[in-house]
Parts: sequence; structure tokens; C-alpha cells
Amino acid sequence: MWPDSRIYSYASFDRARAYGLEAKTELVGMLKYGVSGYLNYALGRVNLYNPVTGGFITEAEHLTGHERFPAPMDQTHTLTAGATWRHARSGVLAGLTMEYGSGTPIGHGGGAHEHAAGEADHADAEAAEGGRVPGHFMAGMSLGIDLRRDAGRRSRLSLRLDVENLTNRVYVIAQDSAFSPAQFSIPRLVSITARVGF
Repeated sequence: MWPDSRIYSYASFDRARAYGLEAKTELVGMLKYGVSGYLNYALGRVNLYNPVTGGFITEAEHLTGHERFPAPMDQTHTLTAGATWRHARSGVLAGLTMEYGSGTPIGHGGGAHEHAAGEADHADAEAAEGGRVPGHFMAGMSLGIDLRRDAGRRSRLSLRLDVENLTNRVYVIAQDSAFSPAQFSIPRLVSITARVGF
């Protein structure tokens, strides 16, 4: 990434490897009460391997080295969950969602590496931050109602309010190094939806 900008230069590495596992469970035993829910956990690792085979880079060791390092999207733990309650008679809906992410690597995951002459050594700064951006927790909520329903209880008009990032806590999604600008999540996002059925 070019310093103090949002320009990302293309670079292709010798190889990449991604692996992990995912587990999901759904709450179905409470459907007769209008309650549904899910819990999803993903464990994953994504590594890139030097050397760079094409593109633009600023650190020479990517041309000669053969080590691996975590890719920018390497978030080890991701947990999402949600629950929804729908009242069949009135058409009222309420839901909650949550997401936890353990954080993505900063630079090369905190490892020391060579620098060109005159370039600052930032291995200590990265190691002090644990090599990753802090984990995040985000919650959301939904409220809705089905209006103008026919005899078969099909909705002709639905209104829904969704709030994402309920606490309005902005967190770092990714950061190339301790000395480059970070990418941040969105702040609280409120949306209203009206759906008309025919």
C-alpha cells in the first residue's frame, strides 16, 4: 500500500494456502413459538509465501525470501449468531445479531524482517501490538411488522427497521503496518425498508 493513501499495488506471491473449519447450529425446536436462531463459528488461516513473482513491492526481502506470513485477510476466529422472534398473529418481528472477529495481521504478523537502507525498523512496534489489530464485537437489531395481510396471512406490506453496529463502536478492520493508515468499520447504520407484495 502506498503510504497515506488508499492505492493498493498489485503483487503476486509464489503461493498461498488457506485452511480451516466451520461449524454451524440452528435453533429449530422453538419454531412453534416463533423463535429461530443460529450460531456459526469459523476457524481459518490464510498464509502467503515469498518470493513475490510479479507486481510492485517496497521491501526487498519479498524477492529473495521463502518464508510464509499471514495474509491481510487472516482472521483466525470468527463467531456470528442471531435470534429472531416472529409473532404469527400480529406479524411483529424482532431480531438480534452479533459478530466477533479476532483481528487481522498487522504487516507480516509481527515478525522481524530486513529493511532497505534508511527505512525505519517497525518490528518492535508491531510486536508491541501483538501483531494483529484488536478483536471486535458488533451487535445489530431488527424490528418489523407485516401489514395488510390477506386471509392466508401473506403480507401485502412489510415495514422493517434494521440497525447495524448498534453501539456505534468503530473498530479497525485491517492495517498494513503500525505506520500506515488503517481501514475502519462503518459507524452505526440505520435502514428502513418497505416491501410491497402482489
